Amino acid sequence: MLDGHSVALNTGDLRDGAYFASLWVYQGEQVRGRLPFLRFERRDGQITAVTPSDLEVVFVPIAEPHQPIDALFGNVLSLRGFELDSTAGRPGALLRASFLWRAEQAQTGEYLVFVQLLGDANRKAAQWDGAPGGDWWPALGWRPGQQIWQDVPLRIADDAPPGRYRLIAGIYDPATGERLRMTDGADSVLLGQIDVRP
Repeated sequence: MLDGHSVALNTGDLRDGAYFASLWVYQGEQVRGRLPFLRFERRDGQITAVTPSDLEVVFVPIAEPHQPIDALFGNVLSLRGFELDSTAGRPGALLRASFLWRAEQAQTGEYLVFVQLLGDANRKAAQWDGAPGGDWWPALGWRPGQQIWQDVPLRIADDAPPGRYRLIAGIYDPATGERLRMTDGADSVLLGQIDVRP
């Protein structure tokens, strides 16, 4: 049992021997902690000697974002901070951005996040669209006040010319394409500048 819920233990093709099971704590895609919660043995294909570990209270520190921000989208979701793995890249390279989202109210509809790298005349050099929280923790299940880290991969276009690009993010309704507005009326937030070099 974990937090009052049964956890299925699939041992698959394990050979006979002694093992332990761990709970991994992620912040986006970054592992912040590994918590062994039981030990067991497998003998002649059978699980034996199951011994739970004492995990009554465990604290796993979750880092605050390097770039705090307060961007509220349509009174629904807010972006509380972000991190970029680099402020420079090359055509064809992968940039990774991490976002800290907060649910401001219970979600009644589906929304998508967009992240774009824009050059002169708003030419897109990279774009990512996806659900806040991804497939593993969609926003429809978030409670008000809940915060979720999300990692977003951005691949710079192979034909992106060298120069300085703006990185923006926002949220939209996929049924209508309409972007949620922020309190200042803008439909996206500027996160910073990325230099694309040859």
